[in-house]
Amino acid sequence: MEIIQVTKENTALYLDGIAKVHMSAYSHGHFTSTFNHEKLKEYNRLLLDNSDISLVAVEDGRVVGFMISGEAVSRGVKEFTRQNRLYLIYKLLLRPDFLAAKAFGKLKSMASQSGPVTRYRLLSIATDASAQSTGVGRQILAALEDKLRERGLDSYGLSVRLDNPRAVQFYQRNGFMVEREQPGALYFRKDLR
Repeated sequence: MEIIQVTKENTALYLDGIAKVHMSAYSHGHFTSTFNHEKLKEYNRLLLDNSDISLVAVEDGRVVGFMISGEAVSRGVKEFTRQNRLYLIYKLLLRPDFLAAKAFGKLKSMASQSGPVTRYRLLSIATDASAQSTGVGRQILAALEDKLRERGLDSYGLSVRLDNPRAVQFYQRNGFMVEREQPGALYFRKDLR
């Protein structure tokens, strides 16, 4: 397996594979799991365009995992939302449970007094369902951390939903500490020193 950095020059080579991994890895409780393959490609392209470091794990010419991170990668989410308002409204109307969760999440974030402490965030990491529990995620994290140290960064963070215990355990096994807790979510931080 090879870990490759995704750049503006090679994004097109990996975008289809990233969308396939995204489809196979994200649970049906995640809003993006309702997107079709083309929308997932568009969504991930905008995330990649706004990321600082993105990586793919490739085995036998096939993407088996990916990671997208950066200080302002959430701009990609905002851009996707701006460009796809009608599509997103349609998806939310089809799944009112997501609409209620989104509204509740907005209220929680408005009531929250503090945001994450770490500025550099891992926004998305996923491993193809056929490659889970094989060390792909750990290898992707290790490659990211090497690149962060090269840039002089000494920590990074991420958030994970509490209803995803497998992910929570993965981050805890890989040295992340809880930065803060919000109803329904944990914010993790990892010190690289």
